[in-house]
Amino acid sequence: MVKQKRMYNSGIAYLLIARAHHPFFFVQLPSMLAFAGIHYFSELPGNSMPPLIPFSDKVLHALGYGILTLLLFRTLREVSSRTVQGAFLTSAAYTVLWGIIEECNQHTIPGRYFDFGDILANAIGSLLLALPLCPLIDRIDQYCKVLADSRQK
Repeated sequence: MVKQKRMYNSGIAYLLIARAHHPFFFVQLPSMLAFAGIHYFSELPGNSMPPLIPFSDKVLHALGYGILTLLLFRTLREVSSRTVQGAFLTSAAYTVLWGIIEECNQHTIPGRYFDFGDILANAIGSLLLALPLCPLIDRIDQYCKVLADSRQK
């Protein structure tokens, strides 16, 4: 019992419990901010983003859309009764569709152009980067809920 009380007194435990009691701030808001962040960076003119490393554009696309898929997965698991597989497929489909829409919109931005390679990088990030992490994130979220329930008792 002593170990359990000590765990509840840690800042991490309080953060996990707060996450369970305030899902908007810890689950839904990060998804909205990720969508807004991707939209912001896709609206920047082409000459305002110097390449850091070769193929950094594709790596950043895959990383950004993989993170977006993970955040949307958490949101769908929180607000709906979808299974892990259903939430993952839905979130991956939405992020790939968002990537296509953002890529099609880039022809209106100076210095930017439509690139099928970016759409492919978005899809790879959404599927391959997020696929192994979604079950792990789901288990962590379930643990947060159990921890919050045990704290209330």
